[in-house]
Amino acid sequence: MARKDPKTGLTPRQEKFAQGLITEESQSAAYRKAYSASNWLPAHVWSQASTLAKRPKVIERVNELQKRIQKRMEVTQDSLIMELEEARQMGIEERQSAAMTGATMGKARIAGLDKVTVVGDKDEPITMIQRVIVDRVISLEIDKSGGM
Repeated sequence: MARKDPKTGLTPRQEKFAQGLITEESQSAAYRKAYSASNWLPAHVWSQASTLAKRPKVIERVNELQKRIQKRMEVTQDSLIMELEEARQMGIEERQSAAMTGATMGKARIAGLDKVTVVGDKDEPITMIQRVIVDRVISLEIDKSGGM
């Protein structure tokens, strides 16, 4: 059995997985790197990665690593949202809808509004930001038509 780090309580592979959660594209990719699981079935890798990512010590370590990165970069959610709002305003001024939409979606991601939640039909879950956009479009259509 691998020894756990006294500070983090993680084994070397768990530490590598936690670091991979910061640097890799997915939990599965982080798991494959940490556990040499490249030949495993994707469903098994996903299951193991998902279980490991939910462990409190792994979550704590990932949070610690993210805080270190933020401190190094002096980045906060607020500073990112401010930068994206500036980009959105420039998109509005320049009539660049793609830039405006991209900045709005970036703000939504930071705020956690891009997570899939069942706010629509059970068979077609949508993100919270999609729900907000749909609601805005509906209200604009109602305003245009004079209240239906």
